Amino acid sequence: MFLLENVRGLVTARDAKGEPGGVISTLHRKLQNLGYSCRATLLNAVDFGAYQRRVRCFMVGTQKGTAPSFPDPSHQKNPDMFHERWKSLRMFLREHGDTDERNFVFPTENLRVQLEALPDGTGIKSACVTFLL
Repeated sequence: MFLLENVRGLVTARDAKGEPGGVISTLHRKLQNLGYSCRATLLNAVDFGAYQRRVRCFMVGTQKGTAPSFPDPSHQKNPDMFHERWKSLRMFLREHGDTDERNFVFPTENLRVQLEALPDGTGIKSACVTFLL
């Protein structure tokens, strides 16, 4: 058996002929030719209880029987009776955060206001982040 994990871009990566998705299709075909039953999917870590949205490509294969199915998500953005709510960085920090302010690096006032206004499950992108320790 094997488990392959890679960036989500593997799903749309172009092969030598320029075909979108060609890389994963070729990989899948070659593994099948070697006798593996394979499955591939995209999974988001936050859907399984991680404190971070992180989409990754997974492929699992076996040479005996049929490749196992991927698990169903246990969490989602809008919880229901079958799924818990996504966990946020705020939740993680409340539970596991360092309370000694001497260990903190504080954002600028402008960034602080932006961060406080973010709804749970969202984020902002920064061109450059520098930490001085």
